[in-house]
Amino acid sequence: MISDKEIAKQMLERDALNLYRQLPQLSSQLGINITPFLGLFEDKILKYIDSGLDMVVDSLFGIEDTSDIDEASDIAKMMINDKIEEYRQRVREAKSKIKE
Repeated sequence: MISDKEIAKQMLERDALNLYRQLPQLSSQLGINITPFLGLFEDKILKYIDSGLDMVVDSLFGIEDTSDIDEASDIAKMMINDKIEEYRQRVREAKSKIKE
């Protein structure tokens, strides 16, 4: 049976590849043609995507395959809440400096 970690990785890989395939269309909307260059760097870009996804999935699920999607979801929520609180604190500090 396939683990939650592997399912999540496959879903993220699919989304990342879909985004990569949309790059020429997205860049053309900005008036830039990157199509000739994508072929030159495709292997390197896909390797970066793969290693980045490995890092994200490992940080969410851990190195071992024993954790499940609910645990990973809780970890992700805690990480996001910590970041949000960090930015809120920065905004409070910036506002207090402006008032001084």
